[in-house]
Order: sequence, then structure tokens, then C-alpha cells
Amino acid sequence: LSAKDGKELGTVDLSGQAAATAAVVGDFAYVGTMANTVVGVDLKEKKKLWTFEAPARQQPFYASAAAADVVVAGSRDKKVYGLDPKTGKQVW
Repeated sequence: LSAKDGKELGTVDLSGQAAATAAVVGDFAYVGTMANTVVGVDLKEKKKLWTFEAPARQQPFYASAAAADVVVAGSRDKKVYGLDPKTGKQVW
């Protein structure tokens, strides 16, 4: 949404309902979903970059935070995942 007038600037299909507020770093957003995924989004290009799904147990992701070198996502499987912000691959 535009900060000036509230108009929609674009959308990206997350393939599931957003379950948490997006974590934003620069031109990128990271969103946990009810479809049991974390999605990396390029805000400038308005496109999905990657999708992460927990390997062992499929549960929604309700929280996310991001820094330049890691996306941290909390899941209902009682785990916190560290993801590479460029690829979405699990780093811890």
C-alpha cells in the first residue's frame, strides 16, 4: 500500500493465508503462512522468490523476523528455523 494515499501498489500470491506480519528488509519481505510455509517476496518485482516448508512436520508459521543474513521463523511444531534470505534454504 502507498504510504501517501493507501492505494494498492501490487500483490503477490502466497498460496495460503498470511499467518503473521511480514518481516521486511530492504526490498524483500518474508511471510509465514497458514499453508505451512514461509515465503520470500521481492517487493520491487512483486514476485515470490522462494517457499520454505518444514521438513519433518507440517505446521503453520506464525512469526518471522529478518536481518541481512538470516530469516528467523517460528512454527507451531515448537521449533524456530533460520533460513537463508536469498534462497529460503534452512541454515539452522
